[in-house]
Amino acid sequence: MLPFQIFVKYVNETADLDIIEPGDCSVISVINDAKKKLKGDPIEPWEKWQLAITLPWNGVRHVLTTDEQLMCCFEKFDRCDKPMIEFELILVPNDMEFPVDLLAWKEGFIGENVPPPKENVQHNGDELLEDAVNEVVEDAATEPVEDTATELDEDAASEPVEDAVSDEFEWSEDDNYEVVDESEDDSDVSLVDEGGLDFANPDRCDPDGDDSIVILSSDEENGLTRAARYCRDNQWAPNPNGTIAFEDGQIIGNAKMTRAAVKMYAIQEGFTLKKVKNDKCRYTVVCKNDACDWRLHASCLTDGVTFMIKSVRGGHSMCLRVAENKEATSRWVSSVLKSLIQSNPKGKGKFFKNELQERYAVKVGSQTVYRAKRIVLENLKSDHAKAYAKIRKYGNVIRVMNPGSDVFVALNPDVVSVNPNFFRFYLSFKACKIGFKNGCRPLIGVDGCHLTGQFGGVLLSATTLDGDSGIVPIALCICESDTTESWTWFLRLLCESLEWEEGRPICFISDRQKGGLAAISKEWLEASNRYCFRHLIANFIATFKNHNINGKLWHAARVANRGCFDEAMAVIRSENAKAADWMMSEPVERWARHGFDPRIKSDHITNNMSECFNSWIKDERDKPVLQLLEHFRRRIMVRFCEKWEEVEKFKDSITPYAKEMLDTNEKEARKLQMSGLPCMHAIAVFMYRREFAQDYVHWYYSKEAMKLTYNGTINPIPDESRWPDYQHEIIEPPVKKTKVGRPKKNRKRATHKPRAPGATFSKRCTICHQIGHNNRTYPSKVKNFSFIQ
Repeated sequence: MLPFQIFVKYVNETADLDIIEPGDCSVISVINDAKKKLKGDPIEPWEKWQLAITLPWNGVRHVLTTDEQLMCCFEKFDRCDKPMIEFELILVPNDMEFPVDLLAWKEGFIGENVPPPKENVQHNGDELLEDAVNEVVEDAATEPVEDTATELDEDAASEPVEDAVSDEFEWSEDDNYEVVDESEDDSDVSLVDEGGLDFANPDRCDPDGDDSIVILSSDEENGLTRAARYCRDNQWAPNPNGTIAFEDGQIIGNAKMTRAAVKMYAIQEGFTLKKVKNDKCRYTVVCKNDACDWRLHASCLTDGVTFMIKSVRGGHSMCLRVAENKEATSRWVSSVLKSLIQSNPKGKGKFFKNELQERYAVKVGSQTVYRAKRIVLENLKSDHAKAYAKIRKYGNVIRVMNPGSDVFVALNPDVVSVNPNFFRFYLSFKACKIGFKNGCRPLIGVDGCHLTGQFGGVLLSATTLDGDSGIVPIALCICESDTTESWTWFLRLLCESLEWEEGRPICFISDRQKGGLAAISKEWLEASNRYCFRHLIANFIATFKNHNINGKLWHAARVANRGCFDEAMAVIRSENAKAADWMMSEPVERWARHGFDPRIKSDHITNNMSECFNSWIKDERDKPVLQLLEHFRRRIMVRFCEKWEEVEKFKDSITPYAKEMLDTNEKEARKLQMSGLPCMHAIAVFMYRREFAQDYVHWYYSKEAMKLTYNGTINPIPDESRWPDYQHEIIEPPVKKTKVGRPKKNRKRATHKPRAPGATFSKRCTICHQIGHNNRTYPSKVKNFSFIQ
């Protein structure tokens, strides 16, 4: 588990506890450190403090009282990939209740006809509770059930209330309950008066005192404080295991939350609801099965917003469980499967139906699943546009949290509109730049991959290798397409970011993209080029359709001396002279190992480093641009931390990759000159002279070089609500160019890549159990049929 950036908030102050390891802290240590930073002194013996956390993904608030609960909180944030945690410090008053402003009762917290609080009146405990609840609770047992009430239709057109419930109330997959932000008209009961005092939180008292606040003892409290305390102590929440249960007297929020919670309970228990009363003030439901006696009644308190469960009667022992529950509407499915649909937008309907069956034991129709997918994906499209509007602010927070990093945003000059349109984005972290310049071989792999989101685009990347043959991303660029102009813009900024010294060797390896080679020769005048031999072979196969000669071509490219290369090419020429001439038409120093620049100290003939980087972001290419960039930042941040810990554990002075290469039986000459690793013949000489071969390994493969590569750190970025203010114009999404014809969904595979599994490969004969045909086309049957004819 990685360390977390910890913030602790108390009233209007926030303490930064820096980065903390989860195993090195406890509840009392976090409270003590926070109080030292906020007040300058540790916890006093007579003080009682609590630590609370509000989960950012669903708004549920928990008070952490044990170290086990704190560790569970860390594990939860680690699974959700959130490196920053903000706790809340609560001061528990001793022998006091809620602080009450006696001047605020006229504002009508409970109602305009509420009399002012009476002072110096003695009550016993039972009378206090009776007076507090008597104002807001009505007796549900005396309330008759309307027999003529009809069930509200489930269709969205005939029941807009239900749709509104599902739109704004979501059930999280992790916590099964999520409290969302409501408007001012539909908010929960407000325990905040117009003066800004928060009566719902016992620690919202000014430590320095306030003349307008009078602390009442239990003998002086009024109906306001009793009602507030009752609402706090009887707040409804799902069970720790995620199940739902109701009891009399529970406070459950507003009408929307009440309807959504009861709907979830009906799906959990497998029955259909029949609504007897369903308005802004009352909600009474029974089981639709006439043989069942279950009934729930809830109504609002005197504030007109907060709902309380007045009575829950009966059970479901007399009714059968309903598998195809009508309560599982498309809105509900979209809320409970939102994250799953977003992560797998091309998933089949059967997959989501099985997931609902496994999680909630409910069956839904295919059309319900398709409508739920459409709802989630439509919301996801709006997220794509919002991401581009925030991209300048995101770039600013990267510069603030990671000084020295380069972020550039280019706007489209060809589009005339009220707001500018996004064009290109460049990002290079300082840790990646310094690590490449100080500890990596001067070899950069460049490549591009298409983004599959709503607005498309291409992601260009520059990647290198460390001394242990691991990839180190240097920079990336999001642009409109794979053109000479976009490559030139990207490589120019890369040159400015690296500040490469004149005369220092550097090499680029690419797939010979359109415009990439021209941009390299224009922006990097002294750089050498290599071609990825895998893509060169793909072009060869497309030209000659000859697969038998592939192995000999690979052998010719891998040999590290001129003599062996000439022999390999002579064999190829004897079989196919045109093929040999086609290969020699390309500059040998760009694809054959023996022609590489020995100063680079790398003998790679493929651009696999760029392919590895593309696999990093394979599952994020259809996500909004900010989510893609955050995934990239977190992946590099974690990688630098893990690789540094791995380097610290090295027992040798060289990397494990260099050690493995020395242990293998290399038979290539000039190996030491080309890659910096001794070959078999050099090792034999070292052994004869009683010297260690690892002393002759190049410095790029040393432990010191690895430390310099991962010496930098990439700092976490706070939540969006804590981003620094940055004034900028609103950026519109890029202009999407729609091509003629039906959009292509299937990938265009190269000729040298294996064919995707299809129907041909899934056919299995039930007679001979072979793949490729079925029992109807079985060969013996075909022969017998022909003989009969």
